[in-house]
Amino acid sequence: KTKNRRKRRFYKRKGLWVFLLLCIAAGIVGLRVADQKLQPYKDQAAQIDISTIDDVEIPSMILDHKGREIGRMFVENRSKVAIEEVPQKLIDALIAQEDQRFFKHNGVDQIGVARAVWLNLKARAVTQGASTITMQLARNAFDLKSRSLALGQTGIERKIVEAFLALRIERHLMDAIAADYPDEGQRKGRMKKMVLEYYLNRIPFGNGYYGVRSGALGYFGKEPMALTTEECASLVACVKNPTQISPLANRTKNRKARDHVLNRMLAEEMITESEWMTLSSRPVVVNPKPLRKGKSQFYEIVDDIALEKVGIEAMSRGGFRIYTTIDRDVQNRAERSLKKHLARIEAQAEYSHPKHSEFKPDPGKVPAYLQGAALMVDPDTGNVLAYVGGRDYAHSQYDFIELGRRPFGTAYLPVVYAAALESGRHPCTMVRDEAMDARAVAVGAQEGILGEWGMEVRNPQYEGRISSTRALSTSKLAATVRLGRELGLEEVAAQARAFGLPVDGEELLTRMLLGHDSVSLKEAVGAYSAISRKGNLPADLRYIERIEDADGEIVYQAPAPRKNDADPACDEITAYQVHDMLRESLTEGNLAAEAATLRQQPFHGAIKTGTTHEFADGWCLGYNGNVTLGVWVGFHQGKEAIYENAF
Repeated sequence: KTKNRRKRRFYKRKGLWVFLLLCIAAGIVGLRVADQKLQPYKDQAAQIDISTIDDVEIPSMILDHKGREIGRMFVENRSKVAIEEVPQKLIDALIAQEDQRFFKHNGVDQIGVARAVWLNLKARAVTQGASTITMQLARNAFDLKSRSLALGQTGIERKIVEAFLALRIERHLMDAIAADYPDEGQRKGRMKKMVLEYYLNRIPFGNGYYGVRSGALGYFGKEPMALTTEECASLVACVKNPTQISPLANRTKNRKARDHVLNRMLAEEMITESEWMTLSSRPVVVNPKPLRKGKSQFYEIVDDIALEKVGIEAMSRGGFRIYTTIDRDVQNRAERSLKKHLARIEAQAEYSHPKHSEFKPDPGKVPAYLQGAALMVDPDTGNVLAYVGGRDYAHSQYDFIELGRRPFGTAYLPVVYAAALESGRHPCTMVRDEAMDARAVAVGAQEGILGEWGMEVRNPQYEGRISSTRALSTSKLAATVRLGRELGLEEVAAQARAFGLPVDGEELLTRMLLGHDSVSLKEAVGAYSAISRKGNLPADLRYIERIEDADGEIVYQAPAPRKNDADPACDEITAYQVHDMLRESLTEGNLAAEAATLRQQPFHGAIKTGTTHEFADGWCLGYNGNVTLGVWVGFHQGKEAIYENAF
């Protein structure tokens, strides 16, 4: 007799329940073990003060001595913007690439984590990350990489801390705005926008640009709201690897990464297929107009001094007001004037070198066009009133005032006559102005007659016996060499050192008398300042008067200008006599025509121009009793003539 027996229903099977109970028990035990294992990372995240999450550097203002802005200083090139000033298409691009579930998760995307774990196990390698935008914000805002390295943690351990911190950040922000947004949905939406704002104002985009505004201006010369969709995608592409994917560093890599962002936007239905085709076909076009610290080498000096006096940690917080000695009006006039005159020289028919207008920026390439520099100081206080360290800071950051050293040429001649006056001679002492064999000086031509380039006229004439005043005011070379030989080269070298000018080499050569040795513009201005100050060397140069913090408290006050306790460069009578001799060039010498155009009339100061034998360097030094001004014109490299007879 066959007996039909019903199968037992599966949920009535005893073995199944035993299995489930065992799984639950194992899960509870596993969770407890996991909780114990994860607790140190949770504690680490809990110790971080997340109230400082939006503390990014605020630029410090560089002001002239009247409190007018002349530049900004920052450790990181950044300018904060509100999330409302960021276009939606840029936010879309960011979410499409970095965190597709950003508006749904609570700081950690559990689905994304599970997917990443599965794909990494499948590939048997770490090919997928699961960092949300909030986790990335946590990493950047609190420098978790450095903390992790200091603790000897692995990358996975750091990620766990990031996850716990991301959860804390979103909870903290939700609580902070609860009173303003009682509706939970609205509150979460506002909180997510805050996370995006903090993130976009903080992260690096490469090339030293931090934050979305700095990146938009640095790469495309636009405010964020003016960016096109493909430019937004290019900018977002940099987030993955700012150094390698920068459109300035590698346009090909940036385009490839940009197209990946556009693909993700298409997959998330943020753009249509026709838009995707159009956008991905366009090239990456850059137009850099970055936020700059300033427009001349002067800002680098201010930067160095401020960092030294205040400290990099404090300066990185920003908000300081740095009062410099600069006069903004004089500085602007000096920059405009130098550029105008250099352009005029390049327009000369005889000029055959590269021109500024033809230069194409190339990293590491030294501009071959004509350069120039200008320095104006108050010699009594040492205050720098104008500082133009080069022609175009965007092309070359080389500082021709601090670093440049060029032959002084005939601007050196007052040193020779000062030495003569100190030795007992006087302005009426006669000197012999006759032709001289060039070999006797070993400068310029090796044979033939010494060229009288110093007179700065096309047809110089020898005048026989002339006064020392006449010789200096017209830059008579042969006469000066004869006078210097009579004095002795050591006597002239000692006078040069007294004026703060270097003397090259151990063996003194006659060519020293014609300014063969190289000097800096700063040294040249110092020497002429001594003449204007009755033979006393000027005070040390001062660039900064004081620094105030964001609360207006003075954190650094520059020492008052020192009383001149240095040895004088020359006797007061000698300084006056040299001054009087130089003035004759303004009345009867090569500068008579230019002297009539000076704004200050009557002009009580003195001016001396300087030329080298190869016409590769031009100098002009002058003073008026209140300021001393020095200008140099020449090339960064080489000693080719600017053009023949370029006085």
